[in-house]
Amino acid sequence: MPGGVDARARPNRIFAAGACSSRFSKGKSARSMVDLVEARLLTPLGLRFLAPGGARLWAHYGGDPRERDGGYHQGTIWPWLIGPLIERWTEVAALLHTLLVLLISVSAGQKG
Repeated sequence: MPGGVDARARPNRIFAAGACSSRFSKGKSARSMVDLVEARLLTPLGLRFLAPGGARLWAHYGGDPRERDGGYHQGTIWPWLIGPLIERWTEVAALLHTLLVLLISVSAGQKG
């Protein structure tokens, strides 16, 4: 989408989740991006490059070289993208753990 916002679920969101600037925004934004990628793109073999149900989805990769090139990023599954997804999962889990510890310590301090 030249000059516009591409709101489709794409795996590049997991890279964006890793680039969130502040620790606080990373917790909220990263979690929503990771959840979206997991829900819409995760398959047993890797991540789809485009979520099912989209008008531009190529359900089956095939045809002559030109047709294959046109569909290369329109739904094919990429096994290597599991690594970045797992990295984001662990980052999000660590942030949630830190937040939980902070809330528990604040709560315990107020009771005493």
